[in-house]
Amino acid sequence: MKINKIINLFVIITFFLVSVTCKTKQEHNKQDNWEHYKVIGDSIMASVTEKDMLFFAQTQRKEYQEIPKLADLNEDYLSLIKIIITKKLLIYTESPYSESGDWNNEYISYYDTDGDLKVFIRKSSFFNSVCVDGIFREKDIYSFSSNRLIKKSHEVYDEDMNPVADTSKCVFNYRFKFDVYDKYSDIPVVQEYEKLKQK
Repeated sequence: MKINKIINLFVIITFFLVSVTCKTKQEHNKQDNWEHYKVIGDSIMASVTEKDMLFFAQTQRKEYQEIPKLADLNEDYLSLIKIIITKKLLIYTESPYSESGDWNNEYISYYDTDGDLKVFIRKSSFFNSVCVDGIFREKDIYSFSSNRLIKKSHEVYDEDMNPVADTSKCVFNYRFKFDVYDKYSDIPVVQEYEKLKQK
């Protein structure tokens, strides 16, 4: 009877250890998953040319207009949208129009080929931060798995890309509201243009 209790206890402990190990591996795989897509996405963004992108402008009437090339873009728009479709990744970027030119915000989404969001990046650069001379830069990175936020990071730099350690005196006037789409198919401009839809 005592031996049976020991065996049962051993089985329970073994099951627990296996469960913990599997869960740890699953969490690690989730992290590797989004990191994999971020590496691919960053590589594409660093090397992409205008001919590889599709351009759209959101007009003052909240409508979408395709722009054959950037040279055709006038200043009568709310935001510039870029779509990059590859065999490995779907990339959506949106940049609101800055009338003053004092700021520039860009929102970048990386989707896998199933249309699930893997990485969302918010970049902002602007003047008049008070805490640094020249341009202040900030970057937020949100990582997702199964439509769930699993990691977030925040980075801040000066004009020369040196990290800013103390932001307590900084003024952030350009942290505007933005949309994050869990699915590529949820993006409004994608819903309007057949050429953007997943095949």
